[in-house]
Amino acid sequence: MEATLEWAKRHTIFLLIGITFLLYIPSFFGGFMWDDEDFVYSNQYVNNFQVDKFFQESATAGRGKVSNYYRPLQLMTYAIEHKFFGFNPLVFHISNVLWHIAAGITVYLVMKTIRVPWALAFGATLIFLLHPIQTEAVSYVSGRSDMMFFFFILLSFIYSQKKGKRSAILSLVFFICGLLSKESALLAFALFPALSFIKYGFSNEYNSTMRRYIPHFIIGLLYVMFRSSILEFASTARTWGDNIYITSISLRLATFFRNYFFYWQVLLFPYNLHMERDASTVKIITSFFSAWTWLFLSAQALSVGALFWLYKRSRMYGQIAIGGYVGMHAVMGFYSGLIVLNGIFYEHYLYSALPFFSLWLGSYIVIMKTPIRTIMLMVIGIWIVVFGVVYNIHRQRDWIDPIRFFTQTLMYAPNNVRAINSLGISYAERNDFNKAIETYNKGISLNSSFPNFYHNIGMAYKGQKRYRKAEE
Repeated sequence: MEATLEWAKRHTIFLLIGITFLLYIPSFFGGFMWDDEDFVYSNQYVNNFQVDKFFQESATAGRGKVSNYYRPLQLMTYAIEHKFFGFNPLVFHISNVLWHIAAGITVYLVMKTIRVPWALAFGATLIFLLHPIQTEAVSYVSGRSDMMFFFFILLSFIYSQKKGKRSAILSLVFFICGLLSKESALLAFALFPALSFIKYGFSNEYNSTMRRYIPHFIIGLLYVMFRSSILEFASTARTWGDNIYITSISLRLATFFRNYFFYWQVLLFPYNLHMERDASTVKIITSFFSAWTWLFLSAQALSVGALFWLYKRSRMYGQIAIGGYVGMHAVMGFYSGLIVLNGIFYEHYLYSALPFFSLWLGSYIVIMKTPIRTIMLMVIGIWIVVFGVVYNIHRQRDWIDPIRFFTQTLMYAPNNVRAINSLGISYAERNDFNKAIETYNKGISLNSSFPNFYHNIGMAYKGQKRYRKAEE
C-alpha cells in the first residue's frame, strides 16, 4: 500500500492527465452546439483570421451580433485551429479537453506552491477535473473561455510566488492573458489573497506578498476602465429588456441567496444538470428580507464559526479551509448579481470555485478521527465513481447528440424559444421534417413573434417538397 502511494505521489501529474483524458473521450465525438455558431464556425473574423478584429470588437461581431463579450484569446485559439484543420469538431473538442487538463494541472501546481498536503491536493484536483458540472465548459466548444482564464490566472499566481524580475513579468503577462480570455479573470483580486493566506496565514509574509499584487491591481483597473469605455460594445443590462431581475441590486442579491443553496446541491449531488437556467426557469425573489436571506446569513455564521473552531484545532488546515471558503465565495459573489451579467444561474459559473470548495470541506475530513475519516473517504470514492465517472459520461452524451441535448434542456426550460428552434433545426438536419415542423409549430404557439420559426418551418416544408406550404 505504501509503495503504491509513493508511486502515485511521484506520478501525480501523469495520473491526473491520463484519468482526465480517458474520461472525456466521449466529448471528442460531439459537434458544434448552442453559441458555437456565433463564436466559432459562422464567425467571419474566425474564418478569415482577422486577429485585429478580435481585439477591437466584441466576440460575436464576426457573426453580425451585438454583445458585450470580449474574448480575443479565445477567438484566437479557434482561428488557429480553423487555419490548420478547418472546422473539424473533433479538433476543437480535443483542444477543449487539453485546456481543461492544463487548468487542472495548474490547480495541482498551485496547491503544491501553497503547501497543501499531497492527499488533499490530489483529491481536490481530481474532483475539479472529474466533476460533471465541468462538462458545460469542456464538452461545449464555446465554454473554452472558463478554462483559459482560470489556467492563466493560476499560472500568474504561481509566478508571483517566485523571486526575480523575470517571474514578476511572466506573472503580469499571464494575468493579462487571463483578462483577454474572459472578464472573470478579475477574480484574481480575491483568489490571489485567498491562496496566499493558505500559504502564509496571519503573518508578515502575507502582508509583503500582498504588495506583489499591486501591479496586477493597476492592470485590472485599467482593464475595467477600457471595458467600461472604448471596449464596451453593448449594455449587458439592455439585454434583459424589462425583466424585473434587472431593476434592483437588492432583488438580484435576494435571488442569489436562494440560488446559493442550489449551487450547493449542484456541487454535492449533480444529478439534474442542464444548460438553460434563464429568467423563466429561475425563481426571482422580490423581497430582500425573505426566508432565503436569513437562511443564507445563518449558513455564513455557522460556516465562520466552524472555521474558527478548525483554526484553533489545526492552524494549517484552518488556513486551508479559510482560504477555500473565501475563494469559493469570491467566485460565487462575482456571479451573484452585484455585477449585471447575461445570466442568473449557470453551472459553468462554478468552474473556478470547485478547487476552493474541495479545499474548504476537505480540511474538515482530514482532521476527523480515523474511523470517521475512513468512512468519509469511502463516500468520496463512491461519489467519484457515481458522479465523477458515470454521470459525467452521461452528461457528455447529452452534449454529443443535439436532439438529446435540446430535448433534455426543454424538460427544464419548456418555453425557451431558442432551445425549441434549435431542436427543430436538429431534426431537420437529420431529414426528420415531420418532427421539425411539429417542433416549430410548438414554438409558434408559444411565441408567434419569433421570426426564425417561420423561416425554418418554410425550409422544412421545402425539404418535404411541399413548396406551396413553404411559400405560405
